Amino acid sequence: REAAPVTPSTVVPRFLEGLRVCKWGRRWRGAMAAVLPSSLNPAAPHTDFEVRKLGAALWKDIVKWLRGTDLERVFGLFKADTQTATTFGWDGKAGEVVAPRGLDPETKACEWAFVPVVDLILTVGEGLVGSTVEGMFASNPIGHTRLELVTCYKDSEYRRKRKEQKEQEAKLAKEKEKEKENEARSKNRESGRFRRKTEGSKWDQAPGEA
Repeated sequence: REAAPVTPSTVVPRFLEGLRVCKWGRRWRGAMAAVLPSSLNPAAPHTDFEVRKLGAALWKDIVKWLRGTDLERVFGLFKADTQTATTFGWDGKAGEVVAPRGLDPETKACEWAFVPVVDLILTVGEGLVGSTVEGMFASNPIGHTRLELVTCYKDSEYRRKRKEQKEQEAKLAKEKEKEKENEARSKNRESGRFRRKTEGSKWDQAPGEA
């Protein structure tokens, strides 16, 4: 994750070396580094659930960003075709529900026919992420523990609950520490009383002094 903010010199011209990634790019590159395995370990398949969630979330973010602009028309290339046979008057059965793409009638129509997940991740994660037939990976240390995408982005409610949980844990830890101190003090007092009680006893005297 430390390498995520900086543009690597191996993939850009020399006059662009050392340029820092924008805040939006750092956010996604950090998520990629957390979700994807190390390049020294087996890659995550393209069908991996976390990789698919990462690509879908990135695509939705880009779509939201470009809506209402001149580039929104480009999304028409990726839109799903929701036309059915009834659109062209081929099905004359009244009241029959026809689902597109031959799916079940109750299936919700897809908004997108194709999402370029690999291209998106490779573009945003340039120099950090790689992709082969085996799957996708990132420039992480060997043995990197993958995280779920949901742990990379936390809403305010999650942060509030997490803060309360940490405060509660700290409070319990202080209480336990205080209990241990009280137990240690009580043991010291008991041992002191025992020593005072046994002082001067004939059993403590030397054999020749009795």
